[in-house]
Amino acid sequence: MEYSLIEIFGSLPVTPEKFATLDPKLKWLGKASEGDSWCTTCGTLDPQTPRAHHQKCCSYLDADKFPEFENPLGTCPDCEFDYLRIDSSRELQYSVITCGDCGYEFSGRVPEETLTEQFLAIER
Repeated sequence: MEYSLIEIFGSLPVTPEKFATLDPKLKWLGKASEGDSWCTTCGTLDPQTPRAHHQKCCSYLDADKFPEFENPLGTCPDCEFDYLRIDSSRELQYSVITCGDCGYEFSGRVPEETLTEQFLAIER
């Protein structure tokens, strides 16, 4: 059964108390027309963003207790997003820093720590 969270509640997010009135069968077995990604406590359609939740939602309050992660690699020199990650292989003696957004790569035949130091020195 398909339903609309926005039609049911008028707007999202809603107080957790009001969202709890949503029929559990509908919540878990139905399909929301807004998609599969929404907070089961307050209904926000952007659950990965702490401040998108209702202020009474535990996920909203967690933003104060658990500040957002700051990437120690900084931001990508090409696209300026902080989607950088580092991978390495001891067997291949190879490490690579990649951007998950634009595909930027910085690599070398060195350990992760050395590549990180080189990246931060060159790219900043």
